[in-house]
Amino acid sequence: MKNQVLYPVIAKEYNDDGHYFVVTSPNVQGMVVEGDTLDEAIEEASYDIADWFEVKGKIEDAVAPSDWHLENDEKLVYVPVNLTNFYERYGKIEKQ
Repeated sequence: MKNQVLYPVIAKEYNDDGHYFVVTSPNVQGMVVEGDTLDEAIEEASYDIADWFEVKGKIEDAVAPSDWHLENDEKLVYVPVNLTNFYERYGKIEKQ
């Protein structure tokens, strides 16, 4: 059993009221996280996705990012999501 999955997200860099990165995902409705660096935003996304799995009570497969439309200033990033807490709570992986 793997303790980690890679989950696709969309990252965008902003330079308006400061410099920061925002990460969203069509797979995780309502998820919007940010960080001062891309690494920080990815780390926040990792926590949010792990929490989302726990709330749902299952690990959901991601919609293929090949179906996503990215703007010129957006990029596809794969976020490592730690599943240790999920496995401790649910015991085994359940897929949608």
